[in-house]
Amino acid sequence: MKGKLSKVWLPLMVSGVVLATISVVVVLRTSKPENPFPLSTEVVEKAMEEQSLQWKIGESTSFSDGNVNYEVRNENGKITVFITSTLANNDKGQLSGTVNAANERRFLEVMLLPPTTYESKLTEAITEEQWPAMFDFACSLYGGPRNSKKVYRQFKKATKDEKYEPSKGKKIVWLKKIDGVRYVVSMRPSEKYYGRFDLLSIMLMNDVCYKDYLAAMKRFEEKQAEQEKKKAERSAALSSAGS
Repeated sequence: MKGKLSKVWLPLMVSGVVLATISVVVVLRTSKPENPFPLSTEVVEKAMEEQSLQWKIGESTSFSDGNVNYEVRNENGKITVFITSTLANNDKGQLSGTVNAANERRFLEVMLLPPTTYESKLTEAITEEQWPAMFDFACSLYGGPRNSKKVYRQFKKATKDEKYEPSKGKKIVWLKKIDGVRYVVSMRPSEKYYGRFDLLSIMLMNDVCYKDYLAAMKRFEEKQAEQEKKKAERSAALSSAGS
């Protein structure tokens, strides 16, 4: 009996090992690594090619080590998006010394030019019909096994919520963590199309960078609140003086 069992199980064990090996090979081949930051022109051009975007890189700038910014023009030669990518290892957004898993900050922003009430000879806005392609493009730039279709579905579902009603008249920021990456998407009620949104920017970042982002937003809101308080106090003082 022992010999018979061995004869039965041995082929199954071999098959299991072969299947496991195939699975590992498939994962290794299909898992796309995250792109090195800051993004090179080659990575940006490859992402445009992957998304069949007939765009070209215009001017590029860098504000610090680990940062690069690209102006992108569409097939009509008009500026349509700006790309910012930053690699840093401290909460000031700077790169100095060694980068490791504990201090690495990866930040990507694709800033879109929304429709306006006036026409420009230099720029061309991104329309709502192009939003899915913009999510595909941003995810391709960031790299890694990003599921842009999944991200866009969740984004569209969230924007149907009552709190995202365009008539509220204020900027909306959608925050979500999907497959280990933080997404920060900014929108506003459209200036040109009543009852619709304009998409302002798509940001992707890792957890360490996201903590810095939240802290910066908190400081900004506190500063704004302080300015509003001072403004109200000045107005009250002027009213009292006038009476």
